[in-house]
Amino acid sequence: MGSVPRPQNSSSGSSINSAAEESVCVRFWMNGCSQVAHVSRSSLGRYRRDLLATGAVLLN
Repeated sequence: MGSVPRPQNSSSGSSINSAAEESVCVRFWMNGCSQVAHVSRSSLGRYRRDLLATGAVLLN
């Protein structure tokens, strides 16, 4: 059977890469264990403040 050709320049592939570049890893300690969250750069400040308000300890 024949194969279907795929486009070389996929817009979805580039949007996935750009989204990954804008993501930031936030490590924190909560409920007795270390946890990791991936947050967009634009919401990083608010996310960190919200974590601190819940009693979490930021590890980075």
